[in-house]
Amino acid sequence: MKKCYWIAPLVALLVFAVLFSGFSSAERTREQTRIAQSQADLKAKLVAETEARRLAVIEAVRVQAELQKKQEAREAIERIRLESRQQAVTDREQAIHEQQRLTRQLEVLKKELAAEQRALAQLTVTRNAALVEREFLKKIVTQSEANVKALAGVISQLSSGEGAPRLEAPALSSKKNP
Repeated sequence: MKKCYWIAPLVALLVFAVLFSGFSSAERTREQTRIAQSQADLKAKLVAETEARRLAVIEAVRVQAELQKKQEAREAIERIRLESRQQAVTDREQAIHEQQRLTRQLEVLKKELAAEQRALAQLTVTRNAALVEREFLKKIVTQSEANVKALAGVISQLSSGEGAPRLEAPALSSKKNP
């Protein structure tokens, strides 16, 4: 029996060693699979991170370009605004200068207008006087022509010797009447 004490534990040890080696190799295979899977996951994660970084860099470059375009657009708008403001200031100064020039010119023209109106008033007075004189002269001429005809008729009657009394012209004497 003494052999039985040695053989049974030895057989149990062998069975345990066989079972343990089977479980051990299966465990090693699972461990290797898990490690391989973990490495594959890590590699995939690194590839994904690399791709994400690459995409992030591309996106950052795009965003930076977009921001730069926006900045340039803002600067262009600001430049246009400043130029338009400067143009408005220049236009305003020109308008003020033009207004002052026109005001001075208006004052000169008002003075000239007043002088011309005075001259026109004088000319109107002179014209009216001339018209009155013209009417008077027409009347005088008409009367003179009528007188000339009447005198021509009287002279013709006198020269024909018809029975009209003769009028003697007063004689001019060199003597003075006292």
